[in-house]
Amino acid sequence: MRPTPSTCRNRILSKVIPLFAEKGYNRVTMREAAVEAGITAGSFYHHFPGKQALYLAAVKRAFAGRARDIRAALAGDAPPAERLRNLIHRFCLQLSRDPVFTRLIHREILDGDQGRLQLVVDAVFRDVFADVMGLCRELAPDFDPFLLCMSIVSLTVHHYQIAGMRKFLPGNRPEHDNPDIVAAHIVRLLIEGIGPRRDGAGTESFQGDLPL
Repeated sequence: MRPTPSTCRNRILSKVIPLFAEKGYNRVTMREAAVEAGITAGSFYHHFPGKQALYLAAVKRAFAGRARDIRAALAGDAPPAERLRNLIHRFCLQLSRDPVFTRLIHREILDGDQGRLQLVVDAVFRDVFADVMGLCRELAPDFDPFLLCMSIVSLTVHHYQIAGMRKFLPGNRPEHDNPDIVAAHIVRLLIEGIGPRRDGAGTESFQGDLPL
């Protein structure tokens, strides 16, 4: 049976996502992408009119399932602190299990020009970021929700962006690669701050803001 256009397109994207993650947007040519996907250049252009369209489709595909997972963590009637825990835990699991996606985003942050960065944000990240900002407003009404959202993302992503260097730093232990431990640390830091606050009975207390 001849593969459908949708099947061919998905196969192409599955091949070029690691290529973009390894080399970055600027160093990948359409010819190279076609060779990687195992099709002719003419067939390749039938599916994607240019490199920018290919790249945006690749980033969308790489992020699609992760976006659904993140938004699921934010949904429901659970208290804001519990949804924060779910969000960070799922985010850490995603980053630890898929280093290709982590490298893809890191490449874009380092190498992306302003026009392409805006396209990537509008096409991929805007809605999820807005959802996380909504959670930030619930968690800490007195904080700037944008800055708080950026802090949450940065605290999580940076652990995995420097994974190659981290193992050589003093104090690193094997359990620091465990996403459960990383997530628990980040949540504790956000909710408790460096100096934990406790109520009169000596139990941990969440006060409705994040003492960053």
